Amino acid sequence: SEVAAGVAGVEGVHDVRARRAGRAVLVELHLDLPPELPLRDAHAVAERVRHEIIHHDPQVVSVNVD
Repeated sequence: SEVAAGVAGVEGVHDVRARRAGRAVLVELHLDLPPELPLRDAHAVAERVRHEIIHHDPQVVSVNVD
């Protein structure tokens, strides 16, 4: 959650879950974003979070951001 919280535009991170599937790790998390943020921009923030988490830990193969 520290990696996600460090992405510009993220105001909060909660309900973080990670589970193993063999050697792979699957991550789910919820983000708090500014309410006035347009949907297109919110999606871009979520994609940056997903990208940062996957690059931070090579065992993470899937990140589901809500």
